[in-house]
Amino acid sequence: MLNKNKNKAKKSGKSTLTIVQEILGVIGGIVGSIMVIYGFIKTFRDDVSGFTWLLFLGGAIWLYVIWQMFQMQKVYAYIFLAVTVVGGVSGWVGWQGQVQAKGDKLIVLIAEFDGPEEVYGLRNEIIESLSKDFGNNDDVEIQTVNEIITPESDSGSARARQLGDKHQADVVIWGWYRPTENPNVNIHIENLSAKQLEVYYPFDESSTYQPETTLKDLDRLLFSRKSGTKPIL
Repeated sequence: MLNKNKNKAKKSGKSTLTIVQEILGVIGGIVGSIMVIYGFIKTFRDDVSGFTWLLFLGGAIWLYVIWQMFQMQKVYAYIFLAVTVVGGVSGWVGWQGQVQAKGDKLIVLIAEFDGPEEVYGLRNEIIESLSKDFGNNDDVEIQTVNEIITPESDSGSARARQLGDKHQADVVIWGWYRPTENPNVNIHIENLSAKQLEVYYPFDESSTYQPETTLKDLDRLLFSRKSGTKPIL
């Protein structure tokens, strides 16, 4: 009986170890595909352009690998092809759902402020205020980006709009100030969706708020009250 099994294995041209390795390879490929899809979704949420480039690059490489498998007449190439089709359809549906979800929301992007934030934290005051006002509103999403925008950095407003487009934002808030007796606080608001935002608050495509405040006001943390007299949204 053992001799018959050995003869069958010899006729098949594959050892038990080889078959196990191929099965593990298929499972590893499926798990890898799931991890890649997860990575794509995460990348998409952070950076739509990055997701698109990764999608095309990864898709081209993956199709080339499958084509090579068919050239070598690998049986499990059909399994990978099926996984690719299912993953592609699922990814497309998920992508469209994510685009629709973001399109239905008002996204406010807040950049780093150019100033002694570690001391006064004006940006944190604004984030906290907006989060308090819109925290229970599913139609508004507050996002932050760790980049300082200044009037000198690609003309300020233009750079803010680039970041807004990258993050699919409707509003971008950026600003700067100096710890002098007259801090000269400047808060800029870029409106990337003017018509859509008329429901919330009518303002120009680009607005600048300069609250009148002094260094003493900053030290006493009274700035947040004064800035609240001029609506941000």
